Amino acid sequence: MSRVSGSIGVNGATVPVAIGLRPDDIERRRWSDPPVMVPDPARTEAIIDTGAEMTIITPEIALLLRFGRPIRTIRLSTVAGGTAAQPVHPVSISLGKPGVSIRPIVLSVVVARLATARHGCLIGRDLLGLIDFHWAGPSQSWSIELAD
Repeated sequence: MSRVSGSIGVNGATVPVAIGLRPDDIERRRWSDPPVMVPDPARTEAIIDTGAEMTIITPEIALLLRFGRPIRTIRLSTVAGGTAAQPVHPVSISLGKPGVSIRPIVLSVVVARLATARHGCLIGRDLLGLIDFHWAGPSQSWSIELAD
């Protein structure tokens, strides 16, 4: 069982993440003719949002990963009360610092602007449902566990 933990700060619960292409997308790029460059995973700070339905990455992170066409587009409710069409891409996300992280998780994420520029990713309930997430309010800490 892999485990990552941290404290809840002024900005909430945050965790370092590495966001990259899915393994099958990497293979497809490497074996294409001519081969297409495979970008390194993008490292950023993610905020954990237990009220968000889906995981979101910023357009800046998406640009670093050089995505092709989105697998679909969804209507996303905005903070201002409107809706906007946003692309959805499959990714591989590792939670934690290099050397102290849990195995990568493959899921589809929405590409959209976040309310804060400090974070390149918002972790929603779609990803939280795939891991054991523990929020300890009294001690102002959190932990994530994932079977190896």
